[in-house]
Amino acid sequence: MIYGIGVDIIQVSRIQHLIDKYGAKFLTRVFTPYEIDYSEGRAKTRYQHYAARFAAKEALFKAFKGEWDSGIVWKDIEVINEKRGNPTLVLHGGAAEVQEQLGITGLELSLSHTEQSASAIVVAEKAD
Repeated sequence: MIYGIGVDIIQVSRIQHLIDKYGAKFLTRVFTPYEIDYSEGRAKTRYQHYAARFAAKEALFKAFKGEWDSGIVWKDIEVINEKRGNPTLVLHGGAAEVQEQLGITGLELSLSHTEQSASAIVVAEKAD
């Protein structure tokens, strides 16, 4: 059964501005080494990939119904790509703890991006 659904959309230019202004300080605070390597590996569209991953992190908070003060930090939420390329969420630290506390048994993620915007949808599932 569905526990929660989270949707987020962000302007790519907002993430580009933060990266240009704060550089590695912003990147290493928000993104995991895998996410940085993945996005930097797509040089022409790296800002779109960063923005999509940021939107996924925001969407997960919404799918968890606002567990904002639960100790989750940005890098606890990681977007990785499976062999076939589809994105999936891997939770660490505080995010994994909240997932367990809520009884969330599955997470589904969909990402989309254009030159201007990026969006993510997360569906959190619980056993019946």
